[in-house]
Amino acid sequence: MKKSFVAMLAGLAVVALAASAMAAPAVEKPGESGFSEISIGEEKQVGPYNVAAVYFQAVDMYPAGKNPSKEESDMHLEADIHLQPEYAVQYGFGAGDNIWPAYLTVKYEILDKNNKIVMYGSFMPMNADDGPHYGANIKKGLKVGTYTLRFTIEPPTDYLLHTDPETGVPAKENAKDYFKTYTCDFKWKYTAEQLQNQ
Repeated sequence: MKKSFVAMLAGLAVVALAASAMAAPAVEKPGESGFSEISIGEEKQVGPYNVAAVYFQAVDMYPAGKNPSKEESDMHLEADIHLQPEYAVQYGFGAGDNIWPAYLTVKYEILDKNNKIVMYGSFMPMNADDGPHYGANIKKGLKVGTYTLRFTIEPPTDYLLHTDPETGVPAKENAKDYFKTYTCDFKWKYTAEQLQNQ
């Protein structure tokens, strides 16, 4: 009797585990969001940064109201900015390949073939499933064509680096170089591929 009761409990446990496994949704790995980022040109090295430009379909973000809504927008545009490893160490951020520099002000301009600005704005810092970046939903209206995408990367205004002999970052007197403004341009043949609100 005791053996059959134990066997019955074991059988119920197996059934329960199998049922919960079947009911559990598949968990996405970071970056597996169901659609691909579309690169704009090649990644660039600008000052202490590696800078890449990408876009994809517009997304929902929280809190609402700080960016155009998904329904109002053609795309989500991102500046993926990371410190180059040697500069990450020099400025005291530690060792690593993908260290994100917070507190930057990152602005974008989209220029036509005549160098006329057709859209501009500022990115916000934000997180997605693949980590932090600077980005924005871009309102509808950009026509298919060839553009220059320009990023202006302004340094933090409320961020300090230690420079004393005991606790200072390795850059010491060269810490001032972290507080420069940089610009970089990307050639962009915009085709509106993969966008949901064409």
